[in-house]
Amino acid sequence: MNNRLEVLLNVGLRGATLISKFALLFFLAKYAEPEDVGVYGLISVTIGYLLYFLGVDYYTYSTREMLSVDRGKWPEILRNQAVFHVLVYLVVLPFVSIVFITEILSLKYLIPFYLLLISEHIAQELNRILIAAGRVLTASVVLFLRSGLWCYIAIGLIYFKVYEDNLIVTLSTWIVGSVAAAMIGIVALKDLSWKDIKGTSVDWSWIKKGLSVAGLFLIGTLCLRGIYTADRYIVNYLSGVAMVGVYTFYMAVCSAYTSFIDAAVISFRYAKMVEAYRRGDITQFLILRKGMQNAIIGIGVLIGIAAAVMINPVLSILDKSSYTNQIQFFWIMLASSGIVALSLVPHYSLYAFGKDRVLAVINVVGVLVFFTSTYTISIYYEGLTSVVFSILITSIYFLLFKQLFFRLFLNTLNIEVR
Repeated sequence: MNNRLEVLLNVGLRGATLISKFALLFFLAKYAEPEDVGVYGLISVTIGYLLYFLGVDYYTYSTREMLSVDRGKWPEILRNQAVFHVLVYLVVLPFVSIVFITEILSLKYLIPFYLLLISEHIAQELNRILIAAGRVLTASVVLFLRSGLWCYIAIGLIYFKVYEDNLIVTLSTWIVGSVAAAMIGIVALKDLSWKDIKGTSVDWSWIKKGLSVAGLFLIGTLCLRGIYTADRYIVNYLSGVAMVGVYTFYMAVCSAYTSFIDAAVISFRYAKMVEAYRRGDITQFLILRKGMQNAIIGIGVLIGIAAAVMINPVLSILDKSSYTNQIQFFWIMLASSGIVALSLVPHYSLYAFGKDRVLAVINVVGVLVFFTSTYTISIYYEGLTSVVFSILITSIYFLLFKQLFFRLFLNTLNIEVR
């Protein structure tokens, strides 16, 4: 397939996926109470956070290993990774019930929650493998099934009032989408040389090494993603579940920015950056990095303009004062998302350099920045204000310090970046 056509199809599928997420939240906000939107937000971020406990960020290790060897050795790597995840399931899944025992979430969501957690993790790992394999379009199809198509189906069911409980409708279609995505992902990898691992043993030393490497990423990732999970729970505690619904709605719009950046920019460049640095081609690495940075800035400007034009008409159609009255927070959240997107440039640069410990430390300190600023601001302002401004402060911190350490490392190599 023509490379340009593949890029267009990929961005189209990713774009349709991002639109579907916003469209679903729009319909939930339109036809359901803010409290229901808030519960959906809590379920969504809780599953998203628990995915890191199941994945243990092991892909950060296995992906670099895959990109460093011949593809004929990939089945062995993937088999070892699969064994590792099964072991993690046996340890982690029983503890997930604490979310329901403590009544953080209602017991009626127990079964769909577990089904979503497992199917989402499998589909997510397969999506990452396909991207590492350079099969970005196939990965986009898997992502569309996992995060896009089911949203449109749910929207239709909600609009035509097929079932009175819109949240159950949403969760049910989500499960179908995740399972379908996992099945497609598995089929897409059938052309690898799986027969070559027949009769071979699991490489436990490889798994152990991966755990030590991925452990650094996991600590950093849990801290980073913990911020974007704790924010909903803090808003819920300080302002109530209805305000979580408002926050979830606006955050979904803003998160679409970073998600689109991942689809249109990151997924095409980060693996190439890793490969360029691994083979010692610093010039090519810096060219790819510069291209990533320029693309993120360009897309950010376009999204900012689109948001300025569209947000008020969207709120007019929504016609709910609970959302309109908090519009000022949207702009702060959008700015935060733009800063986070820009911080991905030094982030993936440090990742390519293998500076895992640096990234982990930055993320750990980021948690302290977030909670400290949230607590300080909450003394003087209400809950949503404190969380929104703390997210902005933390985003600025991530950009500045990742860029700082990237520059420091380049200085040790006597390389200048313009």
